[in-house]
Amino acid sequence: MKRYIHYVNAGKTGIYGKDVFVDEAKKIGVNRAFPANIAKTVNYGDKIYLAIFKSKQSGSLRFQDGQAEVFGYFTVDSLNIIGKCPLLQGMIINPHPPINVKRSCGTYNITATAPAGNHTIKEIIESTDTHNKENNNPKAKYFLAGKFYDYHTNLSPINFSRSIVSHNIINIKEAIDQCINEIKQIDNYQRR
Repeated sequence: MKRYIHYVNAGKTGIYGKDVFVDEAKKIGVNRAFPANIAKTVNYGDKIYLAIFKSKQSGSLRFQDGQAEVFGYFTVDSLNIIGKCPLLQGMIINPHPPINVKRSCGTYNITATAPAGNHTIKEIIESTDTHNKENNNPKAKYFLAGKFYDYHTNLSPINFSRSIVSHNIINIKEAIDQCINEIKQIDNYQRR
């Protein structure tokens, strides 16, 4: 299991404040968009710590040597996909009436859920990207998702990244949770 830091734009300049983000995450979990090359480096069961970056510098140095205000984490248990996923074909899929999810950052419908089986996130993404390229389908979009847990600490010095950064967070008491390892089909995604 790996641990990562991911900065969330839930501060003064974000779409919503940290309290709104946390309230929403406690109700419906965390669902964070990542480019394929980043998402496929993560495994089911990895922990992604959510933080707000606080700069100690200004100008070109404002993204270096700052502080991460960690306010929670989630265990990756679902890869949510907008686009065609060939691994969903032939799997035991649980189609259901669309479940409409409304978040402060946008809305979407979950239209099917399937167990990932023995497939890794990397395998699912590579298979999906290859299939879509060979069939001239639009590129898929990927979201890593999971249940939110409160956790508070400050880490410094630390640099800012728009992506995820592997981090050896110590002295933590993480929840022991069962990793579901699912793939979810998402349609009608609308970003605010």
